[in-house]
Amino acid sequence: MLEIPYGVWGCGGHAVDAHCVHNKEVPKMILAGVCDTNASAMKRYCQNYGSDVPRFKNHYDLLRSGIKAVLIATPDRFHPDHLREALVAGLHVMIEKPLAIDKRGYFEIVEGLRYARTRNLVVTSCHPRRFDPPFVWLKNSLPSLTDRLGPVLGFHYDFVYHKPSMGWKTRRSLMLDHAGHEIDLVSFLFGRIPFSAESHDDSFDRYLVTGQRKDGIRFSFHGTRRMEERVFLEWMTVRFEFGSVTVNTETGIATVENTRSNKISQRKCGATDYRIRSVGVIRNFADTITGAKPNYLTPEDLELNNSLGIWLRENGSYTYSG
Repeated sequence: MLEIPYGVWGCGGHAVDAHCVHNKEVPKMILAGVCDTNASAMKRYCQNYGSDVPRFKNHYDLLRSGIKAVLIATPDRFHPDHLREALVAGLHVMIEKPLAIDKRGYFEIVEGLRYARTRNLVVTSCHPRRFDPPFVWLKNSLPSLTDRLGPVLGFHYDFVYHKPSMGWKTRRSLMLDHAGHEIDLVSFLFGRIPFSAESHDDSFDRYLVTGQRKDGIRFSFHGTRRMEERVFLEWMTVRFEFGSVTVNTETGIATVENTRSNKISQRKCGATDYRIRSVGVIRNFADTITGAKPNYLTPEDLELNNSLGIWLRENGSYTYSG
């Protein structure tokens, strides 16, 4: 088995929660170093990982320590610069989303992706819903559902989260944080094709986006983070010609309504599983590096996912031509 020594650049809470323990379930990935300007954060990461590894306060030392890949989990505003530095060092990169938070950063990311292709370097990001049980169930069930209920006419995604636990999120667009996830879900379920979209509401604790694809599917994304208790409630509805299916990712139950037969049924689709989805992302990263499987995110996916929120935030509308 080919082993891939990798480093973690940025050891904050999200890196610990989303990657630290789950990455150990992928034997190919060997943690060989961590980097953060905060020594306590590096210590905490190693403690959660379960073993000590070299710690670097200077990222130049990490990038040139002999690793083959790096997970970039630094603050979002640094992502374009840090992606470039990692690629110039000849490393495969998994970078947390959003890859960029403004148009300048977006165009830097596009250049980075082009640079990576010329050097056969893997660049990926974290859109774990593609590996999460309820979303995988819906993707796999769409052919049989369309057979029974007719073509897809619409898609709505909604979420209710807790109030921001970090101060910077109260100064940040919720749409900028989330629109990339939602449009990636649409691409995953129905394919990536041209569409237009508009922003109707955007603040730190609520956003609403609507759009229409060239195939006629209308979509909407709506989310809030206003709950006092720590919750991540999500559900989605696919509207067909003759019915609908609504998936509750918290309960793992899908409700199917057939308007022709006037029948409602429920199916187990599986609830959100953070371990499965996190392991799926890092395993695909390893498999792509070794050539075992293709990257689950194409460069076009990465560009689209990171442009939507930026353009909607700055212009109020967005047109994707493919």
